Amino acid sequence: MRLTILNDGHRPAQKMALRLARATSTADRTPGPMATLSYRRRFLGKQMAGCLQEAMREAEHWPVAELELMAAFVSNLNNCEACTVDHAAVAAGGLSGGQPAAVLDDWQTADISERLRATLGFLEKVTLTPDAVGPSDIGPLRAAGVSDEAVAEALYVGFVFDTMNRFAGAFDFPVPSPAESRRTAKFLRRFGYRFASLPG
Repeated sequence: MRLTILNDGHRPAQKMALRLARATSTADRTPGPMATLSYRRRFLGKQMAGCLQEAMREAEHWPVAELELMAAFVSNLNNCEACTVDHAAVAAGGLSGGQPAAVLDDWQTADISERLRATLGFLEKVTLTPDAVGPSDIGPLRAAGVSDEAVAEALYVGFVFDTMNRFAGAFDFPVPSPAESRRTAKFLRRFGYRFASLPG
């Protein structure tokens, strides 16, 4: 259910920024993540935006495009179409051919590195059956050349998008049109997630 307070419950400076974001949207609507994380931002939004920036732009063992692909992959597993579309679009800017679409269709046969494939398999298990995850699941990752630090970074992506996907479902984030997802992808590639929660 889309809460009206997420459209009009922000502070004056935030309202100006959100109005600008809405004006540049092809659908004339407030971006769901930005509106949600800006409302009462000291309670959650500021911290969550920091987690997004850290997970998606400060990782040292994965390129941005693969981090964004992980975000789209986890979102797809969680049936979050809004997040899947946006983050697949960001990933597409740094990957060859139709890799994001191929991964979302079947990660086991997609043309990706074995390092990434093993990590996606691990994220799938963590996302869908977390109680079944155990020490033995790390073996295939190490065999594929995934370091412990890289595993931790992938899990961080999984954590932030498991959380954001639930916000998207609870607060009815709109599914972006192709034009909107291209615009969002361009913005995120340039600025990252520093503006996910607006000060005000």
